[in-house]
Amino acid sequence: MSRTRYVALFVGLLAAFAALDAAAEDGPWVRLVFKDGSLVEGALDGHADGSYRVKVGDKVVAFDDAAVSTATTLEHAAAKPAAPAAKPEATTASIDLPRVRFLRQAKAGDWWTFEERFADSGLPERCVRSWRVRGEDNGDTLLKYVAWDPHLGGALDDDRRFAKTREELSVADAYVELFLLGDGKRLQRFDPVAVAPATYSISGRTFATKKVTARVAVDGGDETLALWVCNDVPGGVVAAETRTEAPGYMKLELAGYGTKGRATWGVTAHALETEIRRSGKTKGSVEPE
Repeated sequence: MSRTRYVALFVGLLAAFAALDAAAEDGPWVRLVFKDGSLVEGALDGHADGSYRVKVGDKVVAFDDAAVSTATTLEHAAAKPAAPAAKPEATTASIDLPRVRFLRQAKAGDWWTFEERFADSGLPERCVRSWRVRGEDNGDTLLKYVAWDPHLGGALDDDRRFAKTREELSVADAYVELFLLGDGKRLQRFDPVAVAPATYSISGRTFATKKVTARVAVDGGDETLALWVCNDVPGGVVAAETRTEAPGYMKLELAGYGTKGRATWGVTAHALETEIRRSGKTKGSVEPE
């Protein structure tokens, strides 16, 4: 072997050992989940003075404790793939996300119903989703969730329990409640883009809302979410829409709400299902509230 090749090999070995030493000097690998639902992973450089210092790529970024919901220590950084780019702290701080009063002041018998529509997706065009408060147990709120579409032989339902601490939801949790129940998908990332006052009209009624736009990652792909928060109605949401890169989109709109068998506004789940049945596209049943 020539002298030149020996020198090149020696230099290469020195570089490799230097990279290993650098990896060994990194702190434990951590995952920070922020209160707005976004997350970042990297090597922990330190935690002091009210902030986490995390090495993301070749940069150390500080994240304020007040913005962090949970911090989880994972295996050493050397065993992890390269971390995603850190979300700038200023972006997180500049978006003031509303809380969704999902069960605030809800009482037994209260219900709210959404009509779900699909466009150009190959799925049933109109479906029904409904939530009904069954009562309380040991301070928790008991909730019945029913989902029905024209291709089901019957309605899918789920009994759910909410602690008092979850009477108000983050926008990310509201997205899970509206879109991910029953499909086996998990929310992996929620990155808010914007919040702005907006009006939304349904069946001649105009609601004052806050429109939240976000980029969402779930098992199987990324979505763009628009969600209209209105805490003047049960459930705290009047409409939500998701879009992917594929053609088509899915949209939920509030169809009605009330108590027991009476609608305060709009229609009951049973009345909505009956109307869809008369359009000639359904089987199965949503039981009356």
